[in-house]
Amino acid sequence: LDPINKTEAELEDILHHTLLDDEDLSAETICLLEQISNNLQPMMDDKRTKITEEHFRSFYKCTPEDKSASPSGLHLGHYKSAASNDTFSFVLWSIICMAYQNSFCLDRWKLSATTLLEKIPGFPKIHKFRTIHIIESDLNFVMRFIWGREFMAHNEQNDGFHDNQYGGRKGRQPQSAILNKVLTLDIIRYNAEDAGLIDNDAKACYDRVLPYLTAFMLRRLGMPYFLSRFMCTVLQDMEYKIKLSTGMTKSYSNKDRDIF
Repeated sequence: LDPINKTEAELEDILHHTLLDDEDLSAETICLLEQISNNLQPMMDDKRTKITEEHFRSFYKCTPEDKSASPSGLHLGHYKSAASNDTFSFVLWSIICMAYQNSFCLDRWKLSATTLLEKIPGFPKIHKFRTIHIIESDLNFVMRFIWGREFMAHNEQNDGFHDNQYGGRKGRQPQSAILNKVLTLDIIRYNAEDAGLIDNDAKACYDRVLPYLTAFMLRRLGMPYFLSRFMCTVLQDMEYKIKLSTGMTKSYSNKDRDIF
């Protein structure tokens, strides 16, 4: 099911489980593929997947310079200066577009500076850290523009999200979900009704998501093949270093683990 080493046609066949012999797949896998293929969203318009030079320049014009930017050592000021110059802006924008449109990961995009923040200040327990990955500034720009802006807008327009999803959606806040829960409990208490409430929290859920499964889910929500493949390529090639007050640790890579 590896999406990196397969063509778009092969992935479509896998999605509709016509390329693989069903006897080689578990019942759960077949059920998952059926659920994905039966709920396909329209493909994103080409204009939503294209980044213009003006988008690039506007992003860095509005980005504060004091933010942590790039593990490569480039300061955000370097990008802001490049974006304000016609020649440098065109060159850097062209490199970015050629890379993501061909599902290619630049060398400077392959490093993540990982910072661990204490969830409980003063209690540095190993299972109570919040992981923050600092990736290269221009890669962050691509992800924020296509995934965070255009992809989300496409699915808002085509009702790709469940109504109960609040996080990351324009016009919605996580606090609204909490308020609805509190109001529901108040109504139940006021009416003296019997009720049960179950909260399921998937531990380290983002760390456990399989990249190839993510690629199929993105396809279901209308993400073009080359962008899904680009995301998987970045995840496969990414190397991580933990950022400490004394410096950076040695790197470890997803290639050392069987995540695909």
